[in-house]
Amino acid sequence: MRYFIYIGQDRLEYVKTAGRRNHRRAAAQGAVCLDPSSGDDKERVWAKLKDELGTYGPGVKPAVLVLGDQELETARLVLPGASRRTLRQMALREMEYRQGGKPGLEAEVTEISERGGASREGVEVQIWAAREERLADWMKGLREAGLSCVCAVPGAECLGALAAKKDEEDQELIFAGLFPKEIRLYQIDQGHCTAIRRAPFCAEVLYKEQMGELVCQELAEQITGFMEGTKGEVRLLRSGFQNVDQMSGRLEELLGIPCREARIPLEGWDEDGSLFPGAAVLAWDRKKPGRRMNLLRGKMAKERREKLGKCAFLCLMAGMLAVSGLGRFFLSRQEEMLRAQAKELSQSLDSRGEMEEWQARLDEEIFQDRGPEEQDFQGLMESMLPGMEWQSFSYDSERHRLTARFRLAGRSQAPEYMEQLRNWYEEGKAGYGGWELEERGKETRCILTVWVETGETGHEDID
Repeated sequence: MRYFIYIGQDRLEYVKTAGRRNHRRAAAQGAVCLDPSSGDDKERVWAKLKDELGTYGPGVKPAVLVLGDQELETARLVLPGASRRTLRQMALREMEYRQGGKPGLEAEVTEISERGGASREGVEVQIWAAREERLADWMKGLREAGLSCVCAVPGAECLGALAAKKDEEDQELIFAGLFPKEIRLYQIDQGHCTAIRRAPFCAEVLYKEQMGELVCQELAEQITGFMEGTKGEVRLLRSGFQNVDQMSGRLEELLGIPCREARIPLEGWDEDGSLFPGAAVLAWDRKKPGRRMNLLRGKMAKERREKLGKCAFLCLMAGMLAVSGLGRFFLSRQEEMLRAQAKELSQSLDSRGEMEEWQARLDEEIFQDRGPEEQDFQGLMESMLPGMEWQSFSYDSERHRLTARFRLAGRSQAPEYMEQLRNWYEEGKAGYGGWELEERGKETRCILTVWVETGETGHEDID
């Protein structure tokens, strides 16, 4: 079982799914009214959610938190070409700057287009950011409801998974919906949300006055301005429309482009529900574990490492006590306590399937945050001279510095290699670490040590 929880403006919607990746079905879905202005009301919400989902008993129930637009800050801009990790860091700094330099944000990015051709001089990205304190509040609430939040994703970004056909991922789609007191439009390009527009509009009043045609005309006008002359199709989000089929037909007449209702191709899905949690289910299955967007990426990796470290320590202590020959009473009491704590921590990390996804995500984080990437070696290898041989390398994760040792064919290669290396990397990003002589039988070889700071280089191929 996996749970998808969507945080809307005035209610919390949930989907309980069964089955494995690409074979999921909706086992249950529903909504709970949400009043964010009342702290007491939140306790009632989580209690009711727990009752409806039946998340009682031991074991971890993994949940994906789907964030509504009101929970997010977005921006679209061009950043220097860099790895995905570096793009996230730059995006985070940019959003913090726009917030007056205040820290406490979590950010993710989606690459929209490449600028500068093959040289990757710039990348246009869509930035999604959320406040850490808000994420912490939602995670705490989910724990009270018996759920463990393993991922937080923007609901708007998940709409890209609603393309009914594979070829639609390559074309532009406009998703339109009527929400309380506003019209929302989402631009989807190549499976990603690249723009959002929210226009104040109270359709409910016009519907009560039997003025549905005015609703249709206003929506058509908003869509026309949002598309700005680009070609595409329109998909309507069911919620908010009195008759979505009639609306889609009328909009198609006014706009002159195909328009139909967006549907969730998920077994057991109730079409009366919101599309955002359903879209999140589809988006979750589209990507492999560790490669999914996650606004909790840094926080989750840190907590995971801490839990695994503590669990390993407790198991080690239990084993040491078992072989230390201490008194039988002390041994049994201590070992029982330690193993109980280790079991509790292991259960908190999830079921077997969730452990595998956790491990995949952790492996990616460790690789990105602590290990050098393939492109970090490119300058070192491209600068090598004939006869040079790799000896070893080491990596300082705190300083992000890669140190390499080479065997030279002759001492004269050292200054020539350093010159080529400094031409490859930006100023101050590469340096000389010394040299020494190594005797191998009757042969004496010169060992050169150099260092480079990992990150962007003038010639770097970006992933």
